[in-house]
Amino acid sequence: MTAAIARLLLLHCFGAGLLRALCCAVLALVCGAASAQGDRGTLPLVPEVGVEGHRLLQGDYLVEDGVPLSLSDVTALPGSAWKRRPVSSASYGFATAPHWFRSDPLTASPDGSGTLLIEVGDPLLDHLDLYVRINAAASWTRWKLGDKQVFERRPYAARSFVVPVAVQPGDKVEILARVRTGGAMRFPLSMWEPQQFEKAERQSLLANGICIGLMGGIFLYHLIVLLLVRERIYLYYIGWVLATAGFFLSYSGIAFQYVWPRATAWNDWSQIAFLFLAAGLFTSFAIQFNPAPAPRRWHAAPVLLAVALAVGSSWLTFPQAMRVALLFQFAGALVGFGLAIGSVRAGHPFARIFLLAFSGVLIGVALQALDMLGVTAYFGASIDFGAAAQADLAVSVLLLSPALARGVLDARRQRAIATELAQANVELAASTRLAQERAEFQLKINERLRTDAERRDRDKSRFLANAVHDLRQPLQVIGNALDLTGEAIQAGRTDNALGLVRMATRATGNMRSQLTAILDLSRLESGFVRAQLSDFDLVPLIRDAVEQTRGIAHASGTSVEFEPLLDKPVFVRSDRHFLQRILLNLISNGVKYRSAQGGRRSHVRLLLTGHGSLTRLAVEDNGLGISEEALRSATIFKPFFQLNSRHAEADAGMETEKGVGLGLSIVSAMLGLLDGHKLSIQSEVGVGSTFTLEIPASVVAPVFEAIPAVDFKAAGIEAVRGKYVVLLEDDELVRATLAAVFDVHGVLYEAWGSIEEMRQQLPFTERAPDVLLSDYRLPDGKTALDAIELMRAHWSDVPTLILTGESLNSYAVASLRGAAICYKPVAPLDLLQRIAASAMRTAAPSSFGVF
Repeated sequence: MTAAIARLLLLHCFGAGLLRALCCAVLALVCGAASAQGDRGTLPLVPEVGVEGHRLLQGDYLVEDGVPLSLSDVTALPGSAWKRRPVSSASYGFATAPHWFRSDPLTASPDGSGTLLIEVGDPLLDHLDLYVRINAAASWTRWKLGDKQVFERRPYAARSFVVPVAVQPGDKVEILARVRTGGAMRFPLSMWEPQQFEKAERQSLLANGICIGLMGGIFLYHLIVLLLVRERIYLYYIGWVLATAGFFLSYSGIAFQYVWPRATAWNDWSQIAFLFLAAGLFTSFAIQFNPAPAPRRWHAAPVLLAVALAVGSSWLTFPQAMRVALLFQFAGALVGFGLAIGSVRAGHPFARIFLLAFSGVLIGVALQALDMLGVTAYFGASIDFGAAAQADLAVSVLLLSPALARGVLDARRQRAIATELAQANVELAASTRLAQERAEFQLKINERLRTDAERRDRDKSRFLANAVHDLRQPLQVIGNALDLTGEAIQAGRTDNALGLVRMATRATGNMRSQLTAILDLSRLESGFVRAQLSDFDLVPLIRDAVEQTRGIAHASGTSVEFEPLLDKPVFVRSDRHFLQRILLNLISNGVKYRSAQGGRRSHVRLLLTGHGSLTRLAVEDNGLGISEEALRSATIFKPFFQLNSRHAEADAGMETEKGVGLGLSIVSAMLGLLDGHKLSIQSEVGVGSTFTLEIPASVVAPVFEAIPAVDFKAAGIEAVRGKYVVLLEDDELVRATLAAVFDVHGVLYEAWGSIEEMRQQLPFTERAPDVLLSDYRLPDGKTALDAIELMRAHWSDVPTLILTGESLNSYAVASLRGAAICYKPVAPLDLLQRIAASAMRTAAPSSFGVF
């Protein structure tokens, strides 16, 4: 689009040059025809300008000196009362008093007779009384003319004032005229033969029509350019061309003849309106054309001022309004000329054409003003200053067309460069701002990371301090009991020794639970553990969790109740072992924080309901409850936080383990790894709490293997007696203690320390082992996977139980699918129960097998 506009502007320069050449030729014809004058003599005559049948008449004039003169008064005046008038169309200025004109007597040619036309060539005279007398003995014939009468009342249809006169050979023709006008006083008097007048009128109309047509063409052409390029300067230019053309049409009388023949009042004021508008638009055009940015801010002011002056001049008389308009026009021309000189000094390439065109405007305006003010009447009789002013203005219009195109091209080029620079500056500022924002954001991130790191360090230090504190307590009990046990045995106090051993066993179990919880939370927060989602029936898992907690619940006098509402499976999609651990922790909390106020029996109830795509499991207790402040601040999910830390200790005689404050922290960490799971809490102090767990329902009902509903305790110690276990453990002390446990409980076993030893001894086994119990990390870079592969090479379908002390990542857990995982430390009885269960069935995939 930009390239097309540029090509259009270049064609505009070339086209304007052609229009200028054609219009200059027409203007020369117009000026020559307008300045033609005749010679005195008899009719028909041969004028000096070469036009037959036309003569400019010379004569005298006088001015009424305050006292109106009648025709008889004028004819009775002596010759000394008259002043000689030059043969010219120049005006006498703005005259307020009426003027009388008389021509030298003309004698008709003795060779013929006919009609002659007397023409007063100024079409702007307000009131014209024309008197003609044929021979001295005849009476005077009067014609009342002027532009204050509608055009149709004229005796001859012409833009000037024309009257026909019939003459005979040898007749003597005398002409008198009384002129009263508000404009410039001008009285160009001519005598025509009708044929020559019509011919000259046609030529004049043709020349003026071509000139106005070319200006109209320039107007339309630049209007199209304006619609394409949308440059404000073209609006001022075409407005100036239009106003100038309107002034010429009004000034020459063509508009009164063809446009508004009955608008006599507007015919005078149109000249003033067009003059003001032309001056204002030209000045705005000159300001906008100037490359300097400072004056261009005021480009609209001249147009607004011109409109205001045009409206305000309606309260002035015509001479006063015309003087103001001429002054305003001359001031606008001076402004344009001064700006052109400034452009030339600034070295702009189009400034010389600009200066030449504005010089023509200044000269044309000056000549027009001088002619209207009557100054040009003293410069001679052969110059038509009005036509010269029109010619200068028309040539200036044409000269400004290529200069305008060149200026617009340069301005658009400069604006394009300025736009690119501005865009580059904007982009640079944006990039700088973005870099600054990034730097500030990075500082905030660094500050946040530093704050988070400091907070994590504080939390870790507090976590370790709490863990060490809670681990020291059972260690102190174990140390005290073991020291006293030896002395009691030596002294033969068997009952005392057994009591001390039971105390040490309880402390060991408490310490084991604490270490297990700490390791579980560490694995969850490390990012190595991933949830293994599957579809399963939730009801057996809930029953299993209830059975596992029934022992501690019975010891504390708390009942754990679960009755499914519907006697059918409830399928969910979750991690089976994550969900089981969450339920165990929630049920255990309900048991530990029981309430015996008012003699009421403590209970924990599990309610299972379905809600569309969600399954809701509520764990409800009537325990101590949780305060609203603790729920709002979520402090109950922080590690080692115990809302009623001394409650379990206060219940004397209860054989329960003291909590470590990690249960809900583990629940929160597990829920963070389970998408679509949500835990909500409702509690009231002294009434109880309800933990509602929302679990995504399964979209399909999976087919499960028939797993006997036998838990670890139902399998019991007797179920493990006689089982054949292959133990693979590289730590000699762990291997020896496990062997001792197996010996005590009647478990048959093979204990090996490496894969190599297993490879050597496994072929000599007499029957398939019931369980492969292996550490995950083995000597020589081997793992439990190698042990499983070696076992399958000799005996197929041997259940595997992994016993490890390290946190396995998701890849390792995924590779061990089909094997149950237990994390050290694990209680001997729990391990035996796990072995019994593994021997009875194939263990489900697990990433979390600590109970």
